[in-house]
Amino acid sequence: MNESLALTELSSFLQKANHQTNIFLEKEEKNDLFIKIKKYEPHLIFIPCSILAHNWSLNLLKKIRKSSNVPIVLAGTHPTFYPNIIEREDDVDIILLGEAEETTLELCEKLEAGKDITKINNLWVKYKGNIYRNDLRPLIEDLDSLPLPDRELYYKYDFIRKFSWKKFMSGRGCVNSCSFCYQPLIREMYNRKGKYVRRKSPDRIILEIQYLKNRYPLNIVHFSDDLFLSDLSWLEEFSPKYHNMINIPFSCNSSIEFLNKKSIQLLKEAGCRMISIGIETGFENYRNKILCKHITDEMILKAAKLIKEADITLVTFNMIGLPGENIEDALKTLKMNIQINANLARVNITAPIPNTKLAQYALAEGFIDDWQNDIYSLPDLSELKPQFAIKSPFNKQMLNLYYLFSLIAKFPKLFPIAYFLINLPLNRLFKLLNYYYIYQEKKIFKIGYWEGFIYYLHCGSPKNRTTNFVSLV
Repeated sequence: MNESLALTELSSFLQKANHQTNIFLEKEEKNDLFIKIKKYEPHLIFIPCSILAHNWSLNLLKKIRKSSNVPIVLAGTHPTFYPNIIEREDDVDIILLGEAEETTLELCEKLEAGKDITKINNLWVKYKGNIYRNDLRPLIEDLDSLPLPDRELYYKYDFIRKFSWKKFMSGRGCVNSCSFCYQPLIREMYNRKGKYVRRKSPDRIILEIQYLKNRYPLNIVHFSDDLFLSDLSWLEEFSPKYHNMINIPFSCNSSIEFLNKKSIQLLKEAGCRMISIGIETGFENYRNKILCKHITDEMILKAAKLIKEADITLVTFNMIGLPGENIEDALKTLKMNIQINANLARVNITAPIPNTKLAQYALAEGFIDDWQNDIYSLPDLSELKPQFAIKSPFNKQMLNLYYLFSLIAKFPKLFPIAYFLINLPLNRLFKLLNYYYIYQEKKIFKIGYWEGFIYYLHCGSPKNRTTNFVSLV
């Protein structure tokens, strides 16, 4: 249900070349899904396939295959990192690795002309018992050359179109190399294939926002880039233009090392109302050596102080259940959020993404089993109840802390009894605090009660969303 901006950009790229596109959300279409697919009479079907969401993708592929012989492409982080899916799954004939626009257009053109598709870069193709493995093509460096995203692709669904919080991407790629993230892996794959971190010009991203502002409800703009703030000169040009031409409150993500008095001032002048930063853990040595964040506690305190002084809402990303972490370490993370007076402390249970440095570390130290090579035996993240992938004697207490984290960060007077609370056998009772977390999210983004309720009916808790790893496909 997480609207993929990558798909909207792919759709507009294909439409510019006179190809028709459509999207069907399985949960929304329910029993009519396959009827609508058949009625649309597609010549090519794409199914997004993210890491730890591959079971849903494969099940959907098999269902569609029963009623259609149309070529089906699996694209996303799973086939990008695990291209062997085409070898082990009989129903998978084509997979797409990495960026999709130019590859998909070439595939469409050749299918339409009845030409050979086995030699298209970024594709692995199964044909007559053989698998053709092609190299990656260079990255698209000029993002301004792409047509405006096809937002109408999703807006046929009322609950998405009417939702006044809408997200945008101002670029692709990330400069950081955090050990828990997939970005370093993709950057390495694209070595010598072009500039990895690319940015749309301020004029271009403002044009995208203007398009929606003039047509659809838009009260909050969210820039969902991993790092919206990484180029001060870009921000200096963006800030006055956004203020003068858009003037709608926005939120963004930033790494702490880019936050200083000048950058925060520019964000404030543009209309930034909320900044999310990644603390991850309050244990500085762990944050730097294991998570490769290279951010000190002093840097966090300084950045948070500047954000609060600018009267900008401060949201944090945090992780608990890290390999080797004990309760005292996890409580340091909670205490750090209290110390900086975070308006909303988001917390996630650590689930190492396969093949990342964090997963390799956890495996080497015996904190996880070697499931990376047996990923097909794992359930999708969306099917899992909150649980810990990391072996630890503290998981029961950590689960309570997971439920209590945001509440205690908001009401720090509870911190002195935090250790007592997390040792209570009340997981089910504490689970109800998920609704308080949803309320906090609603309040931070100033989403109306009815609007939020309608969206919740379709998507559920924000904590239950399937991770959206689609920035490059």
